[in-house]
Amino acid sequence: KVTDFKALSNTSFLDAYQQMDYLDGELATYYNNVKVAAKDNMEKEIDAMDDYDFFNEEDLLRQHLKDCIAGVEALASDADVNPGLEDVGEKEIRSYGKDSLETLKERIEEDSLPKDMFDDWVSGFTNYIRSRFYYNGTGIVFVGYGKNDIFPTLLPTYVSGAFNNRLRYYLDTDGMYAIGEDCSASITPFAQSDVMITLMKGIAPNFYEKVTDLNVRSLSEERKKIADLLKEEGVDEAIVKRVSDLDTTDIEKKHSESMDDYMQEEYIDGIVNAVESFNVEDMANMAENLVSITGLQRHFSSSDETVGGPIDVAVITRAEGFVWVRHKDFIKNL
Repeated sequence: KVTDFKALSNTSFLDAYQQMDYLDGELATYYNNVKVAAKDNMEKEIDAMDDYDFFNEEDLLRQHLKDCIAGVEALASDADVNPGLEDVGEKEIRSYGKDSLETLKERIEEDSLPKDMFDDWVSGFTNYIRSRFYYNGTGIVFVGYGKNDIFPTLLPTYVSGAFNNRLRYYLDTDGMYAIGEDCSASITPFAQSDVMITLMKGIAPNFYEKVTDLNVRSLSEERKKIADLLKEEGVDEAIVKRVSDLDTTDIEKKHSESMDDYMQEEYIDGIVNAVESFNVEDMANMAENLVSITGLQRHFSSSDETVGGPIDVAVITRAEGFVWVRHKDFIKNL
């Protein structure tokens, strides 16, 4: 429990006031996202009802709120727990975040949400705040050589903020790349990576998702057509139902795997194999051009132009360490 804000602000990497602001912000984001999702889902369910269907709006909203809180908890559970926050529980949340939770109570009342669900909100937020699932965060990428390393390693790290004087972060070991016998070269984009991924895989990420979604929908529509035809031909209802309920998950999975294998063989492997033979200057030029292509795409598209301007380029070698290839001269701009 925070009892001396002034003392903590002199010793913490993030002073106590900022930590409380962070907690307020995370709680507000969590609350708003759950509330909006629950109300949207409730409206969709009501729209799908027949005119004569009876329902209690408060009970329906309560159920959708519970479902959305459970959904966030599932995402939090899948993401695992942040190092150092394993012991965070509701007792600490209620003590450390007392003022924040009082504000939550006020917002629940102002928005006319079920008051008896306060404990559900606290429980769900506790699981969220200790997890690696972030609504708001940033990435830091560590790359280079260890003292005894012959080849470089890349390790992404994600940071969100600080909770009760503990950093909320995690090391993304699944996204780590270590150059060696099993991985002779790698191109790893971060942040606004869609254009680079398009170049690497031969298809834009959002277009790939659209193709996958259309494939799932097409299978569902064809399954329904077959079931309707069988019904018209007088086939037994039990068989029609089995066809209608046919699980096509394996087909969808094989389709995605086939596409992934094709992209790997026809695009990714070729580019990565070429990088293996590049010298340091070629690799630096390639990195700069990939960022430039992203900036060009942003300039000519309807999306916000958030990539562009002078690009800083650096190389890290075992012999020379970190060396700037191109770097903006900030002094001239002062």
